[in-house]
Amino acid sequence: MNRIRGVEVFGLPVAGAVLAAMAVFVYQWMWFGSVFKVRWNLLIGLPEDQLVIPQVWWAVAFGFILAQMFGVAHVLKRVGWPSLRSALTEVAAVAALLAAPLAAYPLLYHPDHSWERFAYEAGAFVIGWLLGAVIIWGARRRPVRP
Repeated sequence: MNRIRGVEVFGLPVAGAVLAAMAVFVYQWMWFGSVFKVRWNLLIGLPEDQLVIPQVWWAVAFGFILAQMFGVAHVLKRVGWPSLRSALTEVAAVAALLAAPLAAYPLLYHPDHSWERFAYEAGAFVIGWLLGAVIIWGARRRPVRP
């Protein structure tokens, strides 16, 4: 396991980012595809029982989530891999300042200006980034003590 943990790209833990991306992908699939599926479909204009996405877009979605998790890992690296509590505080601040405003795009530019849709999307981002931070923090390579 330490050998896998040791693989890094630009000093960022690859295993942690990939595991986090997989967990966030499943979490967001449950968020939008199960828990809030009926309401979410109505908000984006689909019939309540339909959510058909071509398979190639699932791969694209995973790629974007993986990029986000490398971003979360970068934040954790920049703040010096603090305690889990501090890590979550840092990532929550970044998520509130970056991810939530990105989720506001439909609120601003979609004709219905839905605060509810914004809440679903921003919530998915913020909670997903926090989940990713926990996994990345736990999977990081720790210095070996003599």
